[in-house]
Amino acid sequence: AAFAISIVAAGRKYCTMQGYIWGIQEFHKHHLGSHADPLDGVADWSTFMHALMVQTWVDTKVESHRMVPFKIFLDTMLALNQSSRADVALGLMMLIMLFTMCRSQTPLPKAKNGFDPSMHFRRKDVKTMLVNGVTIVVVAMGIVKNSTRKERANRTLCEKRDKPIGRATGVLDILHWYNLYVSMSSWDSDDMPFFYDEIGSVLTYVYMLDYLRLCMMRRYAWEIVKLFGFHGLRVLGFNLTRAGNGEEVAVLIGEWRSTTGWQPYSRENLLKVMAAAQRGVVYA
Repeated sequence: AAFAISIVAAGRKYCTMQGYIWGIQEFHKHHLGSHADPLDGVADWSTFMHALMVQTWVDTKVESHRMVPFKIFLDTMLALNQSSRADVALGLMMLIMLFTMCRSQTPLPKAKNGFDPSMHFRRKDVKTMLVNGVTIVVVAMGIVKNSTRKERANRTLCEKRDKPIGRATGVLDILHWYNLYVSMSSWDSDDMPFFYDEIGSVLTYVYMLDYLRLCMMRRYAWEIVKLFGFHGLRVLGFNLTRAGNGEEVAVLIGEWRSTTGWQPYSRENLLKVMAAAQRGVVYA
């Protein structure tokens, strides 16, 4: 416990602290046997760790967890310039995050040297697919920092699973934004980052968060804009999907249950997923 608190005091993140503690547990078990886990029978350990997790969560000044109101989201989408490649990239990324409920670190790395092909979007990870005569966008989701050790151990490097995204009408049609972005972009290899800037360098989460807020300010004041971030799109996505389609569909799309998170969609579930986007935004 003292070791965990010292890591928090040093400003390290929860996942780092959790990894170090796991290493200590494994060290003891390796040298002294499986019965020697120092945390076996420790009272209230999970409560203690949950308290530390809250304290070490992402700084809300950088990554707000407040739900982006649907009106603000829609107004921002309508304010985007569809002849601007940067705006189109943002619009596509916002819709991916809304309709898949993916974590905020999934599409982009935090730093230009932090691109991880097992986590972030490559060109080949974002594509189209024809289902029942309808063209939909499909994104391949990989390992994220929140994945459990079991999930990581059971999956090979860069193994990803396709996640289909249903289409909505009007400015919220993700296929429209996908086609726009692809028409404005080019890649030398399918393994290159899907989202990149005008000089060919990978876009970063930090840069796009600032750009998101800049675009929001085309319709709203900074006092409002500063309250929201990409994570708020995930919250909005879950709430509108659950309200418009039921909790079962929302959980299925958002992969909120790790035990079934990476199972391929059945035919029946695929049809539910394809309908979810429009039903959700109509409700909202």
